[in-house]
Amino acid sequence: MEPAKGGAVTRELRNRMRMGAGRVALIYALLGVLWILFSDRVLLAIVDDVAALAQLQTYKGWFYVAVTAALLYHLVRGALADQSTVERALVRSEARFRAIFEGANDPIFIHDADSGAILDVNARAAEAYGYSLEDLRATSIAQLSADDPRFSQEVALEWVRKARDGGSQVFEWLARHRDGHSFWVEVNMSTAVVDDRTIVIVVVRDIQARKRAEEDLREQATLIRLFFDLPFIGMAITSPQTRRWVAVNDRLCQILGYDSEELIELTWAELTHPDDLVADAQQFERMLCAEIDGYELDKRFVRKDGTVIFSTINIRCTREEDGRVRDVVAMVQDITQRKQAEEALQALNAELEARVADRTAQLEAANRELESFSYAVSHDLKAPLRGIDGYSDILLEDYAQRLDAEGQQILNKIRAGVRQMHELIEDMLAYSRMERRTLEAHPIELDMLTIAVTETYQGAASERGVAIDAQLPPISVRVDRDGLTLVLRNLMENALKFTRDVVAPKIEVGARDLGEYVLMWVRDNGVGFDMKYHERIFEIFQRLHRAEDYPGTGIGLALVKKAVHRMGGRVWAESKPGEGAVFYLELPK
Repeated sequence: MEPAKGGAVTRELRNRMRMGAGRVALIYALLGVLWILFSDRVLLAIVDDVAALAQLQTYKGWFYVAVTAALLYHLVRGALADQSTVERALVRSEARFRAIFEGANDPIFIHDADSGAILDVNARAAEAYGYSLEDLRATSIAQLSADDPRFSQEVALEWVRKARDGGSQVFEWLARHRDGHSFWVEVNMSTAVVDDRTIVIVVVRDIQARKRAEEDLREQATLIRLFFDLPFIGMAITSPQTRRWVAVNDRLCQILGYDSEELIELTWAELTHPDDLVADAQQFERMLCAEIDGYELDKRFVRKDGTVIFSTINIRCTREEDGRVRDVVAMVQDITQRKQAEEALQALNAELEARVADRTAQLEAANRELESFSYAVSHDLKAPLRGIDGYSDILLEDYAQRLDAEGQQILNKIRAGVRQMHELIEDMLAYSRMERRTLEAHPIELDMLTIAVTETYQGAASERGVAIDAQLPPISVRVDRDGLTLVLRNLMENALKFTRDVVAPKIEVGARDLGEYVLMWVRDNGVGFDMKYHERIFEIFQRLHRAEDYPGTGIGLALVKKAVHRMGGRVWAESKPGEGAVFYLELPK
């Protein structure tokens, strides 16, 4: 279809030709009437001879024919020239129309107003709907609409009829692409008459992005509304000009003890505690001057009943394009209980600090007493023991021949008791020092330290035929050197002691790097113990065997546990009676 060259073109040409033919006929008729009425009278007035008159009448006829022929030629030529001018103008109009029609950024459809059939489409329509031009001209409105009763062909035809009867129509429509997906368009309908037939020109604009943006705005508005109405946080919108709350939520009303109508009649400054007003106002002014876009601070509000509450306020603003503040959004959290708890905690901390100071003083006094006790043990108790040991040694050397066998045996028992008492005092002093001394953790090469400790026991081990295997990989641990040395010595002495009556005694010292820590062990094949006594063996003065069978003070393993724990490690044992024991150390890296 070519709307610009249809009935309008034909009618204009026909009208122009009618007008030209009528003009020619009218002029010809007027000339004929005038000629007939006046030509003969003029001839009779000037010629008397009949023969000459006849001759002139012949010439008159030929003159009339020539004049009318020339006139007709002139008139017809003018009419044809007008027709050519009109045709050229209409061709240019058609070219402009086609350029606009095909070059439009929006899809354009031309429908028959009665049937709704598609008469013509532009290339943009074919591109937008995914069809070729030929296929698109053969489709129907229903094929180009979403599969929804709201966008059926009947509804579309009703819009076409409204456009035909009432002029332009603008509405939104859910269109369907050839691949099946739907998209929103805005439809603009207008009418025209071509060849006595009314057509509807439909311009379609893709508004999918706009609809998506509108949907996003609706979702954002919903989220903002939900956030505004949160039951656990007070919300308010403040006018920067009046500084009044123009909107408040229920939670803010609960916090301040006012209803919403009362709150929007007040400014936030009127509700702020006087001591906190200056700090809040300064920050608010900085925000109005565009120095900051918001701020947060703790301040006090005065409730309707006069009570004071503590709150945290978070202020943010929205701005106009020129930077002026449009709205101020305030979020208010009641932290009164938290403040009260903090004050109570501060009071408790002060009380605890006083208690700690008092306890520290008591501990320092106890430590001084313990140091005095240790000094007394180390000097005052050892002196009598040294005397007993010395005098008993003199008795054995100088008076042994005067003592019978029983007397000598008693004297030896006295000396053994003195030695045991001396060992016990030394272990007690070591345990006391371990409790009080400051441990200094440094990187220690575990293999080198182990070799140094085990070498001190090689002589005693060789005399008893004990095999010591201490092949450790190069591993570093971060511990107190003296503390770990004390631990290894006690474990080695423990292993040597309980392998005394074993055939082919053996002691193994090993270690393995487990990433976060180092696992070390001391294993022996001695007498072992029942695991139900596992916790007991690490307690001070607790023994599983008689001192006559396995001498000792009962402090060694307690000292091991104390030292390992103070170095940030862990110690435990695994054993079965008669199958030896293994003591594990978990040491920090």
